[in-house]
Amino acid sequence: SIFKELWSKKILDHSLVDDLLRMLPSSETDVYTLQGGLHLFSLIALEDSDVVVDNLKTIIEAGFGRAARRNPYIYRSACNILTNLPKGSFVLKNESPVFGKIVQIIAGRDEHIPSLQWYSVAEACISALYSLNSNPETSACTILRFMSTLMTDENGVLSVKSTSRFLFAAGQIAVKHLVHIESLGSKVRQRNQTKGGKDEEKDDIADQIGAGAAAADAALDTLLDETEKEILYSNNIVSLCGPLLHVLCTDSDLMQSHIQLRVAATLAL
Repeated sequence: SIFKELWSKKILDHSLVDDLLRMLPSSETDVYTLQGGLHLFSLIALEDSDVVVDNLKTIIEAGFGRAARRNPYIYRSACNILTNLPKGSFVLKNESPVFGKIVQIIAGRDEHIPSLQWYSVAEACISALYSLNSNPETSACTILRFMSTLMTDENGVLSVKSTSRFLFAAGQIAVKHLVHIESLGSKVRQRNQTKGGKDEEKDDIADQIGAGAAAADAALDTLLDETEKEILYSNNIVSLCGPLLHVLCTDSDLMQSHIQLRVAATLAL
């Protein structure tokens, strides 16, 4: 990217970081300028994560502060920063205010975020949740269960706004969860390879020629396949979206009348 090239050639350097940090705490900073500054930090995080980690408290306070109520895209930029950090640099603990705000945004409980802006902000929040939280699947399913209760009003009438958001979130979470499972599988493989290297002298001939490793990989692949099938086809919150999508997508009048719902349903599929 252009930014990567400029940073690698020292055309942009830590003096930019100093300027951005001076801007962040200022209440006089324009909300769109703040959004741009945080976006630059998300790019810096990819090139020199240490400088971002060293100033993370200030960056988080700016990204999840009052200014975001006037420009919700600030939330998105802040989540992109956290997502771009190396694994382990920041852990999104369930009791932290940042986790609470991210959950609130995804669940649609932040009413000051306009409908059209919510989608891109929620997408960034879901990415941050899966990148930083130690148990994202539990948090994500809890959010979806809450969102499912908002799909109809007290009279049983369908809420197009809430249903569109639910389907969008469910689709994003399903994709992120499949990636999350693959990531866990890769970690198990790496751990097995490391363990195999340490115990090589103690292994039997079959293990030494790789038969043991191959069997372990085959078992892991089977487990991953079963896990993916469980997500897509078993009785859980994501797979249960299938019948709902079928009913909605076969209602041509409903789909044609509500573009937002049609787009959300298509993305969820």
